[in-house]
Amino acid sequence: MKHALKNKQLKLEITEWSDKGLGIGYFENFPIHVANAVPGDYIESLVVKADKTMAFGKLLKLLVPSPNRSIPVCGVYWQCGGCQLQHVTYETQLQFKTERLQRAFSSQALQTEFLPILGMEKPFSYRNKAQYSMVREPNGSLSIGLSASRSSRVVDQRRCDIQPVLSHRAVAAVRDWVHTQDIPIWEPHLPGLSHVVTRVGFGSNEFMLGLSGNLPTLPCPDELIAALTGRIPELVSICYSVNPNPAWETLGPDFEVIWGQSFLTETVVDLDFEISLPAFFQGNTIQTAKLWQCLSDFLKIKKTDRVCDLYAGTGAISIYLAQFSAEVIGIESHPEAVKNARKNQVRNGVSNVRFIESDAEIGLNEIEENLDIVVLDPPRKGCAPSLLQALLNKKPEKIAYVSCAPDTLARDLLVLTQGGYRIDIVQPIDLFPQTVHLETIVVLGQSENTKSA
Repeated sequence: MKHALKNKQLKLEITEWSDKGLGIGYFENFPIHVANAVPGDYIESLVVKADKTMAFGKLLKLLVPSPNRSIPVCGVYWQCGGCQLQHVTYETQLQFKTERLQRAFSSQALQTEFLPILGMEKPFSYRNKAQYSMVREPNGSLSIGLSASRSSRVVDQRRCDIQPVLSHRAVAAVRDWVHTQDIPIWEPHLPGLSHVVTRVGFGSNEFMLGLSGNLPTLPCPDELIAALTGRIPELVSICYSVNPNPAWETLGPDFEVIWGQSFLTETVVDLDFEISLPAFFQGNTIQTAKLWQCLSDFLKIKKTDRVCDLYAGTGAISIYLAQFSAEVIGIESHPEAVKNARKNQVRNGVSNVRFIESDAEIGLNEIEENLDIVVLDPPRKGCAPSLLQALLNKKPEKIAYVSCAPDTLARDLLVLTQGGYRIDIVQPIDLFPQTVHLETIVVLGQSENTKSA
């Protein structure tokens, strides 16, 4: 049955944000979510979708703009879904993220104070990795870019303002190479290349380019090498990944080195890390240094402490924390990341770290030693209940939970607090300016009852 509000034009005062960065206004106490609207706006909106609990509107006219608005620097911002908050001031973005975190904690009845969010002095050109889709448009032109908001349509972009210049130059070179060599582009019924991946070492000034597709080999590699090396002296690696499922994945299970080495180097707080094409590393090198400093400051690690780093990735946090502790045990399930981690350990001359290739829960349960501190940085979906229970069974003195998803963070913190831990510190950090995403460090300590158990 058609909702009564569907296709209605309404004048709305926008008073709130949704967690996805949509403005919310109310019509007769019914919430209308409107893309590109900002709290403080007075707008005219067309309701395009409605159900029993909420409606979604299209911004037709900005009648009175919010004082928090800003002019986006990106030429395709209104079409591209990569950023969601370029149309508001950076101060407003930080306020939005703090309020989002507060809502997530309130939803789980978690009451605690937050430290002020740590923002960036220059909140553009900060991303050290990009993953672009490539499509051939119906008119034959090539589009390379990110998907449109709430759509699979690729928005062609000649530059992305949260990416560094090296990334722009590399994509331009790939675009020219595809055109001049008539490189096939993947479609559901045609084999070809599907994605471009760029990685930049902010501390090393090294650059890696990756391509993927469902072709068995990369076509015209010599011409690609010539195109890239001629424009990018910082280039250290070109890789190709055979991807059997381009519709759903950026990279396949393996990759081949086309030119140069199999990794780039990133330098953070005087430590060097080898990062391969698929390996996880925090996407904002500048803010990562702040995150690590916060961890060491908040945890007050002693030289006698044994630390476990769950979801260790390429071993960066493990190696950083090793300088303060007796031993760090890093647990990571991705084989390539574990290889990188062990190489990084040798590269940095760190002897008091060992890495275990295992799922987090299995690896944690297999550790026989007592753990003083556990650091975990899970994926966006958070932790499985069984992992949280394994963590409670280990009873470390302190837990540091690093999260990029406020809702799953709050959900998991409720379990940990009900299991005998108290929240001591909550530090939001903006690793993702211009977007709705947020990184948060939470440090938990044992309650008195847990200590005496």
